[in-house]
Amino acid sequence: MEAAALALLKRDASVRKAVTKAKIARADTRRAPSKGSALLIVAETSTGCLLAGDALSGKEKQSGKQLGEAAAKSLLAQLRHGGCVDEHMQDQLLVYGALASSPSHILTGPLTDHTRTGIAVLTQLIPSLKVEVEKKGGTTNLIKLLPHSQ
Repeated sequence: MEAAALALLKRDASVRKAVTKAKIARADTRRAPSKGSALLIVAETSTGCLLAGDALSGKEKQSGKQLGEAAAKSLLAQLRHGGCVDEHMQDQLLVYGALASSPSHILTGPLTDHTRTGIAVLTQLIPSLKVEVEKKGGTTNLIKLLPHSQ
């Protein structure tokens, strides 16, 4: 499982250049109530960003290799977007940016539904908050949170 994930990542030249470390975590399934599997790969980029890719399987017939490759492909997609946070983190940072006393910017890949919903809710809860989403090219976006009408 882990070997398949690392092999797929190492084949990509842009990953070899951008990623300085990659750690793999596998769920301990010995006490799990089902026969599923989970794999998480966290990569640290040369600029210090931490991005993750994951894969889950509830199917007994999915091989470890398939699960490893799925997790690696998930991570590769995050790396190719060019953002500083992955799809699971972008919506989590909105609240901190909205509550900050100065502008906050989040460079990310495509906006998730959670992020779009978070922006809508925050702008209703904090009427003075202005949120701008700027396309940076390809699938990269810059979310600008401008608190207190700045």
